[in-house]
Amino acid sequence: MKLNIGVIIDALITKPDYICGDTNHALVLSDIRTLPAGSNLYSNEIIYFERWEHIENRLKEFPEYLICVGGGALAEQLFKKENICGMIFHHEECTNLFGNIQSIFLKYNQLEHKLLEALIESKSTREILNICSEFFQNHIILFDSLLNLVDYSSNYMPDENDLEWKETFETSKISIRIFNEVRRLNLTSKPAPPYASEFVKLRPNFPNRMSCNLYHNSRRIGTLSVSESSKPLSAYQTKVLDHISSVVFSTFAKRYASLFDSMEALRTMFVGMLSGVDTDQHNVASTLKLVNWSIKDNYCLITIFIPEIRNDMSKIFYYLYEYENTFPDCVGFNFLDNILPLIHNDTESTMMKCYPKLEKLLESHDAVCGVSVPFCSINQLNSQFLNARLAIQLGKKDERIRFLKDYLDEHFARLIAGATSIIPLCHRAGIQLLEYDRENCTDLLSSLEVYLRQNRSLKSAADELFIHPNTLTYRLRYIKNIVTMDLENSHERLHVLLSCIVLRIIGMT
Repeated sequence: MKLNIGVIIDALITKPDYICGDTNHALVLSDIRTLPAGSNLYSNEIIYFERWEHIENRLKEFPEYLICVGGGALAEQLFKKENICGMIFHHEECTNLFGNIQSIFLKYNQLEHKLLEALIESKSTREILNICSEFFQNHIILFDSLLNLVDYSSNYMPDENDLEWKETFETSKISIRIFNEVRRLNLTSKPAPPYASEFVKLRPNFPNRMSCNLYHNSRRIGTLSVSESSKPLSAYQTKVLDHISSVVFSTFAKRYASLFDSMEALRTMFVGMLSGVDTDQHNVASTLKLVNWSIKDNYCLITIFIPEIRNDMSKIFYYLYEYENTFPDCVGFNFLDNILPLIHNDTESTMMKCYPKLEKLLESHDAVCGVSVPFCSINQLNSQFLNARLAIQLGKKDERIRFLKDYLDEHFARLIAGATSIIPLCHRAGIQLLEYDRENCTDLLSSLEVYLRQNRSLKSAADELFIHPNTLTYRLRYIKNIVTMDLENSHERLHVLLSCIVLRIIGMT
């Protein structure tokens, strides 16, 4: 394996007194040799080694890469004058220094050979990552295109008290704290190969990290991330990570590109369905099958509106990642400046666990969302998108999460009122109570509605109305004296309840 001077410096226990030139150059050095006597023919793949007294007055031409023992400031002047890239040591036992650098080359050659063998033998991703971690003597993680955990090295594991790793391990996703740190630094995805790793020096409470994105057909399919779990990381090691990424790329692309393509196929299909593109049902079923979904499964759609997106679409990836990973079985996509998490096989218990996290995210982004009614066919996606947007419109302004189910009565009433004259259909007791409330500034109609909605439970209805149960009992007796109705009859009870809802929403105009 070829190295650069920066990698050699990083691996040396005794650091040079002077460092000259761009030491973080491309990985071109394959060996170390002493300067050949009486020859000016040098290889650009060799770093040469010599004492200052053998260099000072004897050479007219110099190699591109050189290690000098002795000479101090004079040697530094010569290096700068001749544009030599290398290191200068004051006092160092030449044999030991030469041998130490040879050992560095040997170590990396052996690791590269071991890595290539593992790839040829189709070893598991865990075994491959364990070898990769040896290059840095630090923990290494493979994430997919949306920063979900794919696998990690079992070598150089982070401390058990490392909160970021604990969160990553438990959620199978990158730590939100690390994610937000990367976002704070405004780091963006690098372009397709050649690889360009980033060294990320985070705030004091975070371990330093390096990462390199893996691309397939100009699309990012994953990220290799090295965290400072055992030894200090340095920017010199980014070139090593670049090289490792290029070596493992084809293997990981074969293993994980299909998963990435499946997710992209789903997102493209969902956007097409919302755009009105005719979609063949066989193709829909085949695409859903890629992630073990089917047309007739249970779904729920959330529409999230973030004002900031309209001004900066470059942040869509960050938002999409955060909201998609709020729910366990979910695919997120964006459409018309909205982020749309589509939740698969939603259950009430699962959703209730996720809503507090969703509300915190919405608050941090000054955003709101609408939640569709649960549905049982992906073919309803277009209608449910409209329903989720309707929930945003109908919801209360102080609510971050607005459920359409909470406003269905109002929605139904307005739909019916738009199609027919609805007041004559209302129970006369409801109309009489509405008129009485208007004339006497009372609130009997809403008290009756809440009482019926709470299945005639005095306690539950009183709690919702924020009154004492005795007060509600008094109101119900008063209502009984004003109007005539039979609440023991289930059909009439339903008629009265629906009338209360319609009259509250529409009133008598």
